[in-house]
Amino acid sequence: DKVDIEHYNRDFRFLPVKLAGRVGDPAGSRAYALVIERPDHPVIAGELDLAATRFFAFIGSNPETLAEGGTIIASFSNGSPALVEAPFRVRGGDSAAEAGGGGKVLLLTGPVDADWSNLPQRRVFVPLVDRIVGYLTAKRMTSRSVIVGQPMLFIGPSTLDRQPVTITSPGLTDQTLFAQLDQ
Repeated sequence: DKVDIEHYNRDFRFLPVKLAGRVGDPAGSRAYALVIERPDHPVIAGELDLAATRFFAFIGSNPETLAEGGTIIASFSNGSPALVEAPFRVRGGDSAAEAGGGGKVLLLTGPVDADWSNLPQRRVFVPLVDRIVGYLTAKRMTSRSVIVGQPMLFIGPSTLDRQPVTITSPGLTDQTLFAQLDQ
């Protein structure tokens, strides 16, 4: 109930849809169900039962404001997008992929607390959060041919500076190197 929608739309220009305003009443006079639009999406696929999940209020958005390349994974029963994915891009700017970052944004326009929904009381809550986190943090696998002895650039967090990093070869032999921050 303290969401500053103007702030999100202005300063979080990477969101996959523009936020419109609060829909519903947290007191629970009316409940909105989730409608799965993409049952094949990795976050939703399989035995993830969201059928009994109800939202009494959420932040509405217009599907017509969906970012380029965006996908509505689930909607609320009134048609407002509930779970939306898009490539990480800044509206009015370059895509992060073009800038060397890449990535994706997953936006849940409903709450994850018990004030506006029953989601945290449902058995599906922990598996859903686990799938979202796993999906967003999965390593991107890239194919690259490398000549033996050729240097390779590893990009990791700065906290790895001077820390040991173990590399396992295709022959399953380990070699420990020390990361070096390149500024």
